[in-house]
Amino acid sequence: MSQNKLPNFIVAGVNKAGTTSVFQYLNGHPQVCSSRDKETGYFLPFRYGKPAIPLEIYNEQFLDCKNSKIIMEATPGYFYGGLPLAQAIKNIVQNNCRIMIILREPVSRLVSFYRAKKKNLELDRNMDLKSYVNVCMNMAKQEVILQENNRFTGVISGFYADYIDDWVSVFGKNLKIMFYDDLNANPKQFMNGLCSWLEIDAEYFDQFNFEIENKTFAYKNRLIQQIAIGINRNAARFWRKNPMIKKWIRKQYFKVNKSEERDVIDNDTMNFITSLYRPYNLKLKQFLIEKGINGLPPWLNI
Repeated sequence: MSQNKLPNFIVAGVNKAGTTSVFQYLNGHPQVCSSRDKETGYFLPFRYGKPAIPLEIYNEQFLDCKNSKIIMEATPGYFYGGLPLAQAIKNIVQNNCRIMIILREPVSRLVSFYRAKKKNLELDRNMDLKSYVNVCMNMAKQEVILQENNRFTGVISGFYADYIDDWVSVFGKNLKIMFYDDLNANPKQFMNGLCSWLEIDAEYFDQFNFEIENKTFAYKNRLIQQIAIGINRNAARFWRKNPMIKKWIRKQYFKVNKSEERDVIDNDTMNFITSLYRPYNLKLKQFLIEKGINGLPPWLNI
């Protein structure tokens, strides 16, 4: 099997940090060919100590890619797979494959992750953030890292300093660390910087209509939401090829089943998780500075 049919660019993390938006922005770029599914999840078994599926199945994700300069996939859960997963990527995909990791302020990322799990019906609708954090914190590490308990990884997934060194050690200069803050503040500038690193034409984004993908929202009716989730998953490839149709349908759906209800997060819970992440943020800051990474966001300038 030709290695040239496999990715040479992977967005490996993190969840709820804009990876879907970046994937979608690049999806139409004439020099980029994306996987048929945004999150192929091919390397996730290495995260959970399980055998990988046949490589032929992974290769099918890129059958549409002919002579594209960049062949891309994005599975943000890869970041937490550590050295075994990072090394597996390097051994299997194209030589000199580039890896991008987008980091987001961990408290806001945790809140977004928790709300997304509720939206996807993986958590009880009435579970508040305090209860969710308690469940996450009281679950033994050997349990929370199990694949079936992924919905309770919200807290530990913000301990970026525990994972980042493995990626730097495996990919070195082929690793790009970027920040959700920059994507959110100026998506065009963010994508121009990414294009420069990937050595592709940034002019594609000069007149681009940037819109946030994969927004988290509360729902009114559980059954309608369940049906919508199934349709969205089964038609993912169609939506990617027809983004305007998806935007129109999503707008109509929001009129019917989007709730303006928001979780009320008490100050004690916010103070607790803020203090919980502080030492990890400090450790991450020191690590990034040592690696010569500048332009750190405010949450790392502590």
